[in-house]
Amino acid sequence: MFREATYAAANPRDVARMITENVRKMRDLRLKKHAIIKSTISLFLGITFGIAFSIYVSLVIAQRLNQIWLEAGQPFENIQQINIGAILTTVPPQVYSNIFLVVFLVLIVHSFLLSLTIKELRGSHFLITFLYFVPMVWIVSVTSFVVTTFLGGYI
Repeated sequence: MFREATYAAANPRDVARMITENVRKMRDLRLKKHAIIKSTISLFLGITFGIAFSIYVSLVIAQRLNQIWLEAGQPFENIQQINIGAILTTVPPQVYSNIFLVVFLVLIVHSFLLSLTIKELRGSHFLITFLYFVPMVWIVSVTSFVVTTFLGGYI
Protein backbone atom coordinates (compact mmCIF):
# COMPACT_ATOMS: atom_id res chain seq x y z
CA MET A 1 0.00 0.00 0.00
CA PHE A 2 2.81 2.36 0.89
CA ARG A 3 4.58 1.79 -2.42
CA GLU A 4 1.40 2.28 -4.44
CA ALA A 5 0.57 5.49 -2.57
CA THR A 6 4.03 6.98 -3.03
CA TYR A 7 3.97 6.11 -6.73
CA ALA A 8 0.68 8.01 -6.94
CA ALA A 9 2.50 11.11 -5.67
CA ALA A 10 1.24 10.99 -2.08
CA ASN A 11 3.19 12.34 0.86
CA PRO A 12 5.07 9.39 2.43
CA ARG A 13 4.53 10.69 5.99
CA ASP A 14 0.77 10.98 5.49
CA VAL A 15 0.59 7.55 3.89
CA ALA A 16 2.61 5.96 6.71
CA ARG A 17 0.40 7.64 9.32
CA MET A 18 -2.80 6.47 7.59
CA ILE A 19 -1.53 2.89 7.26
CA THR A 20 -0.46 2.87 10.91
CA GLU A 21 -3.84 4.14 12.04
CA ASN A 22 -5.68 1.54 9.96
CA VAL A 23 -3.51 -1.31 11.29
CA ARG A 24 -4.01 -0.08 14.85
CA LYS A 25 -7.79 0.12 14.37
CA MET A 26 -7.87 -3.39 12.93
CA ARG A 27 -5.84 -4.72 15.85
CA ASP A 28 -8.07 -2.95 18.36
CA LEU A 29 -11.18 -4.36 16.69
CA ARG A 30 -9.72 -7.88 16.83
CA LEU A 31 -8.86 -7.48 20.50
CA LYS A 32 -12.36 -6.19 21.20
CA LYS A 33 -13.85 -9.14 19.30
CA HIS A 34 -11.78 -11.62 21.31
CA ALA A 35 -12.78 -9.95 24.57
CA ILE A 36 -16.45 -10.13 23.61
CA ILE A 37 -16.10 -13.79 22.66
CA LYS A 38 -14.38 -14.64 25.95
CA SER A 39 -17.07 -12.91 28.00
CA THR A 40 -19.77 -14.61 25.92
CA ILE A 41 -18.17 -18.02 26.51
CA SER A 42 -18.07 -17.37 30.25
CA LEU A 43 -21.67 -16.20 30.15
CA PHE A 44 -22.78 -19.34 28.29
CA LEU A 45 -20.96 -21.60 30.76
CA GLY A 46 -22.63 -19.78 33.66
CA ILE A 47 -26.03 -19.99 32.01
CA THR A 48 -25.57 -23.72 31.46
CA PHE A 49 -24.69 -24.25 35.11
CA GLY A 50 -27.58 -22.07 36.30
CA ILE A 51 -30.15 -23.82 34.14
CA ALA A 52 -28.89 -27.28 35.11
CA PHE A 53 -28.81 -26.42 38.82
CA SER A 54 -32.28 -24.90 38.92
CA ILE A 55 -33.89 -27.69 36.90
CA TYR A 56 -32.30 -30.48 38.92
CA VAL A 57 -33.12 -28.81 42.25
CA SER A 58 -36.74 -28.45 41.11
CA LEU A 59 -36.88 -32.08 40.05
CA VAL A 60 -35.37 -33.33 43.33
CA ILE A 61 -37.87 -31.27 45.33
CA ALA A 62 -40.79 -32.47 43.17
CA GLN A 63 -39.62 -36.06 43.52
CA ARG A 64 -39.41 -35.75 47.29
CA LEU A 65 -42.85 -34.10 47.55
CA ASN A 66 -44.30 -36.85 45.38
CA GLN A 67 -42.68 -39.44 47.63
CA ILE A 68 -44.10 -37.79 50.77
CA TRP A 69 -47.58 -37.64 49.24
CA LEU A 70 -47.40 -41.32 48.23
CA GLU A 71 -46.29 -42.28 51.76
CA ALA A 72 -49.10 -40.24 53.33
CA GLY A 73 -51.76 -42.04 51.35
CA GLN A 74 -55.07 -40.22 50.94
CA PRO A 75 -55.57 -38.17 54.11
CA PHE A 76 -58.52 -36.21 52.68
CA GLU A 77 -60.53 -39.09 51.26
CA ASN A 78 -63.29 -38.87 53.93
CA ILE A 79 -63.88 -35.15 53.49
CA GLN A 80 -66.37 -34.35 50.72
CA GLN A 81 -65.80 -30.58 50.72
CA ILE A 82 -62.17 -30.88 49.62
CA ASN A 83 -61.44 -32.27 46.19
CA ILE A 84 -57.69 -32.66 46.65
CA GLY A 85 -57.37 -34.86 43.58
CA ALA A 86 -57.96 -31.85 41.37
CA ILE A 87 -55.13 -30.00 43.08
CA LEU A 88 -52.51 -32.66 43.72
CA THR A 89 -51.76 -35.69 41.63
CA THR A 90 -48.98 -38.18 42.10
CA VAL A 91 -46.94 -40.02 39.56
CA PRO A 92 -45.21 -43.36 39.92
CA PRO A 93 -41.63 -43.01 41.20
CA GLN A 94 -40.24 -44.69 38.06
CA VAL A 95 -41.41 -41.74 35.99
CA TYR A 96 -38.84 -39.49 37.66
CA SER A 97 -35.94 -41.51 36.29
CA ASN A 98 -37.36 -40.93 32.80
CA ILE A 99 -37.84 -37.24 33.54
CA PHE A 100 -34.21 -36.93 34.70
CA LEU A 101 -33.07 -38.61 31.48
CA VAL A 102 -35.19 -36.33 29.28
CA VAL A 103 -33.94 -33.23 31.12
CA PHE A 104 -30.36 -34.43 30.71
CA LEU A 105 -30.85 -34.94 26.97
CA VAL A 106 -32.44 -31.51 26.59
CA LEU A 107 -29.49 -29.94 28.41
CA ILE A 108 -27.10 -31.83 26.11
CA VAL A 109 -28.87 -30.36 23.07
CA HIS A 110 -28.75 -26.94 24.77
CA SER A 111 -25.00 -27.32 25.28
CA PHE A 112 -24.49 -28.32 21.65
CA LEU A 113 -26.44 -25.31 20.40
CA LEU A 114 -24.41 -22.96 22.61
CA SER A 115 -21.22 -24.58 21.33
CA LEU A 116 -22.33 -23.99 17.75
CA THR A 117 -23.09 -20.37 18.65
CA ILE A 118 -19.58 -19.94 20.04
CA LYS A 119 -18.11 -21.48 16.89
CA GLU A 120 -20.04 -19.01 14.75
CA LEU A 121 -18.95 -16.08 16.92
CA ARG A 122 -15.33 -17.10 16.62
CA GLY A 123 -15.64 -17.86 12.93
CA SER A 124 -13.59 -20.99 13.35
CA HIS A 125 -13.62 -24.62 12.24
CA PHE A 126 -16.52 -26.96 13.05
CA LEU A 127 -14.37 -29.14 15.34
CA ILE A 128 -13.96 -26.19 17.72
CA THR A 129 -17.57 -26.92 18.68
CA PHE A 130 -16.41 -29.94 20.68
CA LEU A 131 -13.89 -27.81 22.58
CA TYR A 132 -16.84 -26.06 24.22
CA PHE A 133 -19.42 -28.85 24.02
CA VAL A 134 -17.48 -31.28 26.20
CA PRO A 135 -16.99 -28.90 29.18
CA MET A 136 -20.66 -27.91 29.04
CA VAL A 137 -21.68 -31.58 29.14
CA TRP A 138 -19.39 -32.08 32.12
CA ILE A 139 -20.95 -29.07 33.85
CA VAL A 140 -24.41 -30.54 33.33
CA SER A 141 -23.31 -34.02 34.45
CA VAL A 142 -21.49 -32.89 37.58
CA THR A 143 -24.33 -30.55 38.51
CA SER A 144 -26.84 -33.36 38.10
CA PHE A 145 -24.77 -35.74 40.21
CA VAL A 146 -24.08 -33.25 42.99
CA VAL A 147 -27.67 -32.05 43.23
CA THR A 148 -29.25 -35.51 43.20
CA THR A 149 -26.68 -37.02 45.55
CA PHE A 150 -26.09 -34.32 48.12
CA LEU A 151 -29.20 -32.18 47.97
CA GLY A 152 -31.43 -35.21 47.48
CA GLY A 153 -30.00 -36.65 50.69
CA TYR A 154 -30.78 -33.51 52.69
CA ILE A 155 -34.37 -33.13 51.58
